[in-house]
Amino acid sequence: MKTPIAIASLVVLFMTSGLHAQTKTFPEGLKKLETKDLMGMGKIDIDNLDAYDINGNLLKRKEAQKLRSSMKFGFDYYADDSGKVAAYRLRELTEREKNMMKMFQEAQARMAAMIGTEAKDFEALDMDGNNVKLSELKGKVVAINFWFVGCKPCIMEMPELNEMVEKYHGKEVEFIALALDKKESIAKFSEKTRFDYDLFPGTKEIATLYEVSGYPTHCVLDQEGKIQLFKSGYGPTTVQEIDEKIADLLGG
Repeated sequence: MKTPIAIASLVVLFMTSGLHAQTKTFPEGLKKLETKDLMGMGKIDIDNLDAYDINGNLLKRKEAQKLRSSMKFGFDYYADDSGKVAAYRLRELTEREKNMMKMFQEAQARMAAMIGTEAKDFEALDMDGNNVKLSELKGKVVAINFWFVGCKPCIMEMPELNEMVEKYHGKEVEFIALALDKKESIAKFSEKTRFDYDLFPGTKEIATLYEVSGYPTHCVLDQEGKIQLFKSGYGPTTVQEIDEKIADLLGG
């Protein structure tokens, strides 16, 4: 299996010479945030942040929203003196990110082709040793999360995922987290980090079965066991898309 890739901020941006940015320039005093700084912050409402192009010019909201879907540029978050995320700014992709983006786009194409198809069956043992067979969950909506302990984007989305699990408590929905790591590593991780999905350790073979190459990856199955959502990467709207798909399959 290929080395797992943690995909963060793959909602990237495209700059063209025809952009009509506002004249306000990037403010001094803001601190660029690293991935480690974003850990534990939970959901960032990116649409309510000031957005700047690579030259530091302020972008209009609709313009920024459009650019975030074009996958040509990356962006960095910036915080004010209080530590609150206040803005993001476009930047050139690194060579590593360009390679990741190419792999990501190829993976997205493969996953898109699987929408509407029967999910491949598998069996796995959860942390308590209970055996679960996917085909036996038909009749319920099933949300599957592929992840691993060292995946920072996976951890960053967990607070939102936990809220979603709580939202559908008592509903006909199963939340399954398939981890690459061994049981011991998951147990140690769980001592410090809350993740409310049902955890299944040591599931590399299932990730291979589903051709997962980037993390996190999410898959939502309908009540007939068919794939209705399949996507990789962590972005501002990832969990919202999963939530909306589950609600739709449950009848609103």
